[in-house]
Amino acid sequence: MTGKKDAAVYCLVGNLCAPDVFAKIQFPPCFRKEHFDYLNQCSSGNVDQIADELIGQVRKDQYEKAVLLGYSAGGVIALAAASKAPELFQGLILSNTGVCASGNSQSHFPQELKEHGREPEFMQGFLSSCFVDGCLPEEIGGKMLQYAFQAPLDKAIEVSASLREADYSESVKRFKAPVLILWGEKDRRRTLTSLLQLEECLPQAEVYKLDAGHTPMWDAAAEYQKHCMEFLNSLFRK
Repeated sequence: MTGKKDAAVYCLVGNLCAPDVFAKIQFPPCFRKEHFDYLNQCSSGNVDQIADELIGQVRKDQYEKAVLLGYSAGGVIALAAASKAPELFQGLILSNTGVCASGNSQSHFPQELKEHGREPEFMQGFLSSCFVDGCLPEEIGGKMLQYAFQAPLDKAIEVSASLREADYSESVKRFKAPVLILWGEKDRRRTLTSLLQLEECLPQAEVYKLDAGHTPMWDAAAEYQKHCMEFLNSLFRK
């Protein structure tokens, strides 16, 4: 394939998290890294409607192969899109997300975000909780905070609320293509209940638990990339 841009991985971050969390991750040369910035690109904060817009973008791009990579809220959007258009995607890579609200340890987060979403101390605490040591990484901390404060707060609140109302536990079973789950097992925001539900709904999934928090593509970048490379390369061998 020698570098031809005939495939893409669409990266979907967690709610209010900057695309910089994927900065350490490289994909095989034939896969373009596409960031789908749903808070700034989409017309709505409803995860189901965001999935519709994602599907529309992927169809417009017309890559030979399209893979969705998502964690947290981005993973819910990926699951929604895969449920709606299973034939469109050749693979899913999921981390610390879920098919429904069960297993989400922050049930009151939408209200907290509405009340405190523009307070620096609150946002610092929220973003810090997404990493394994409970601190914002120095390399990207400034970018994370800048992104969070510039993003539309009303959409972020809607994303947070709508993903807690959504349930793709039945519809996602229509997705039969390969799935890779890379789970940060020291997560403070999603419990193992969510992982067990994903495994039940997507029995074809390869599952690896990483020494990481809610954002394993940063906390355990080397292992995360290794598994991604093997998975993506396997899609061209099929």
